[in-house]
Amino acid sequence: MKSFFRTASILLFLVCITGSNVFAQNSGAMDALEKSNQLLSSGNIEAAVNVLNKAINDQPHFAMLYLQRGIIAGMQNKLGEAVEDFSAAIERDSGLADAYYSRALAYSKMGKYDQAIADYGRTVKVDESYAPAYYNRGLLYFSRLNYQVAIEDFQSAIRARPGYAKAYYNLGLSFDRLGNYSMAERNYDMAVKSDPSYSEAYFNLGMLRYENRRYEEGMEFFEKVISIDPEMAMAYYNIAVGYEHLKEMEKAKANFLKFIELAETSDSLLVHELKNEKLDQIDDYIERHQKKE
Repeated sequence: MKSFFRTASILLFLVCITGSNVFAQNSGAMDALEKSNQLLSSGNIEAAVNVLNKAINDQPHFAMLYLQRGIIAGMQNKLGEAVEDFSAAIERDSGLADAYYSRALAYSKMGKYDQAIADYGRTVKVDESYAPAYYNRGLLYFSRLNYQVAIEDFQSAIRARPGYAKAYYNLGLSFDRLGNYSMAERNYDMAVKSDPSYSEAYFNLGMLRYENRRYEEGMEFFEKVISIDPEMAMAYYNIAVGYEHLKEMEKAKANFLKFIELAETSDSLLVHELKNEKLDQIDDYIERHQKKE
């Protein structure tokens, strides 16, 4: 939904840069776009749609009107209506990259991933610099375990938008899945250089250190995660594991207990996937060391 709204917020700018002739020929449509944006900003969605409906009735050839109305439908999760409007925009202007991209977003939300992939492809064919289209298509290929193709898309996203932290992170994740850990580490490093608050990238850098039994270095990354996100339960768990390997049992126990505390309320998917398996081990661990005291 945020993606749809972000697209809506730039529509007026996109229309304004198309030239004075377009403005003169479609001044009524331009006024409607501006007014609908103002109404959207004030939260009056119904009135914004009514303005666009009237403008489309008056100027049915103007693609941007359909694009804007489709974006609003997407914001309301009316995905079928959104797709219809994006398709209408494309019929009227086949070079409108935002329409292909927005339709891809809608298809993806509908679970129509083949159609989404195709529309992301059409987006970058129209506009080779459309970084989010490469990125989102890469995510879809990643979800299909097609890591090599995902890598190509994440690299294209970075070429189009240098410093694209999320693309670096997912590029690293793709290399990680392929067992290319040096390239994974390099891209996780680029992610945190581009965004020093990227806790997931620090977490994965810590995991790479642990895989090489470099526990002290790994723990530094997990401490960095906690400094950014104090509720990251698995960071405490991994710090506990590191202390256990270093035979510092009291520190290990303290971090295990913190993990248990946070696991009860954490909304982290990683915690929910692992806690049932790990909590029994942690309880056994604590009981074992309590007996030693």
